[in-house]
Amino acid sequence: FFFALGRGHRCMSGGGPGASADGRVPSCTATVPQAVGASSSSSSGAPASTSSVSTHQTTVTKAHIFEVQDAVLKGLKFDEAHEAKVLADGIEKHSASLAQALAQVTGSLHASLHDMAACTQEHMRVYDHALTSFADNVDQSVAAMTAFMEKVRKLNEDLRKMKALHAEIKAVLEVVHTLDAVTLKLVKAAKQRKK
Repeated sequence: FFFALGRGHRCMSGGGPGASADGRVPSCTATVPQAVGASSSSSSGAPASTSSVSTHQTTVTKAHIFEVQDAVLKGLKFDEAHEAKVLADGIEKHSASLAQALAQVTGSLHASLHDMAACTQEHMRVYDHALTSFADNVDQSVAAMTAFMEKVRKLNEDLRKMKALHAEIKAVLEVVHTLDAVTLKLVKAAKQRKK
C-alpha cells in the first residue's frame, strides 16, 4: 500500500505521466476511479474522473488498496487531502484494532490475576486452618500425655506402698504361722496331761 502511495507521490511531483510541458501538475482528483476502464480517457490526454466518493466509504479495504495501486500504475494522481485521509483512516483503523487487542489482553490479565489472587487467598486460608488444627491437636496431645505421666507417677507411688504392705502382710503371716505352731504344741501338751 505504501509502495503504491509512493508511486502516486512521484506522479504528483511531475515525474509521471499527465504532467504538463512546463513541469506543472494539473489538479489531481479527489477520488479513485471505480473501474480500471475509466483510465482510457486519461491515457488520451483527457482529465481523470472527478466523481466524489460516497460518505459511507470511510475505511480502507483490500479492494480499495488494489484500486489505488491500479490507478497509480495507470498514471492517475491523488489529491494530497485524499491521500492524507486514506492514511488517517488506515491509522485510525489500525489504532482501533490495537486498542481492542490491548483491552482484551488487559482484561485477560486482570482475570488471570484475580484468579491467582483468589487461589492464593484460598491456599492461605486452608494453610492457616491446617496449621491451627495441628497446633490444637498438638496441645491436646501434650495435655493428654502430661495427664498420663501424672497417673503413671501416682501408680508408681501406689506400687511402692503395695510393696511395703506386702512386706507387712508377710510379717503378719509369719506371726500367724508361729501362733499356729505354738497352739498345736499347747494342744498336744494338754492332751498328754489328760492321759
